[in-house]
Amino acid sequence: RGGMVLQIRGPMVLKTDSGLEALAVRGPGQSGAGVGIAIGRLAADQPTPPDIMRYTTLRDVYVVNTPSWGVEILGWDSVGADANTLSIFGRFTGLTIQSNRSNGCLRIHRGDTTQDFISSEFINFVGRATQMNFADTCSFHQCTFEGQPGADPAAFVEVLDCRTVNFTSCWFEEDPAPTPPPDLQKGWFLSATGPRTEGLTMTGFIFNRPTGYRTAAVLLEACPGAVLTGMTTSAPVAAIGSQSRDDVMLRRQEKFPNPVGPDDFMYPELTLLGGVADTAGLSAVRVTNETAGEVVESRLSAGVRNFERRPGAILPWLGTQARSHQYGLGQPQPGTTFFNAQSNRLEYFDGTGWRFLLGTPFVPAP
Repeated sequence: RGGMVLQIRGPMVLKTDSGLEALAVRGPGQSGAGVGIAIGRLAADQPTPPDIMRYTTLRDVYVVNTPSWGVEILGWDSVGADANTLSIFGRFTGLTIQSNRSNGCLRIHRGDTTQDFISSEFINFVGRATQMNFADTCSFHQCTFEGQPGADPAAFVEVLDCRTVNFTSCWFEEDPAPTPPPDLQKGWFLSATGPRTEGLTMTGFIFNRPTGYRTAAVLLEACPGAVLTGMTTSAPVAAIGSQSRDDVMLRRQEKFPNPVGPDDFMYPELTLLGGVADTAGLSAVRVTNETAGEVVESRLSAGVRNFERRPGAILPWLGTQARSHQYGLGQPQPGTTFFNAQSNRLEYFDGTGWRFLLGTPFVPAP
């Protein structure tokens, strides 16, 4: 397959059946089609009877200087695939992919699920650090995504049509270019797009960029259920002319008008929780709805349990019991609004009690 170095294709049925440990895979250091490690069975590789891949394990594996992807987990959209070309229950610990020459470090293909990366590094990449397409329930814990994206305005990490992708305690860093290009906007550290993408969660993460660079943090396009907790940036995003670049950009996110503040809107698909700050001491981040050109929220103080200081702009998802726990220590401000995941309705506090927002007329909430 285009000069790939290694293909893992089974047989793998039990957790102990497959694994690579303490291995270095080195490519020729020039651009091309070759992949460092390909994981999965194409149609020609299938046993009898055919089966999917399970329990692939890489521990302390180093992949460097590959012509194309460092690691590619094959799926339904791979050339030569069949219905069984997909992988589940993958576990990658201490994986380092560095200095690929085209495309990116890691690619997870269509149909793959439950791929977990722990203490892994995707660094000095060309193209993308990671690209996922129609790959559900993948997670990254204490991973590093660092490099210079170059002229391609792609995201460091691209999440396309994926459900429940999780990032925990991860580090994203843009390295300064030896000669900074005239336009320092290189896209996004992470983009979550596509009509199927939902349930993205990011917890305790930092975006580190050189002062004056314009790589923004997160792009969410029609991404319901997104939760960002404890976001830190190292420097404000620089402006492009008179146009600012915001750390969180919403694109085609569902919104509802706020009955308490007529000039405001509520975004029930997005939850932002404390620790939104930069290391220069600015306890603020701009969240912008790109389509309407409106600033959703520009001051989100760290440590505030209910972000919503301007009623309804960014909504938590809670159940009825969680609502009591969240607001039970004091009376919420009139207009405080949240999405009740138990009743699937919007509720707001009118100064005396909780009401269903979409009731006609407004009715008391239980």
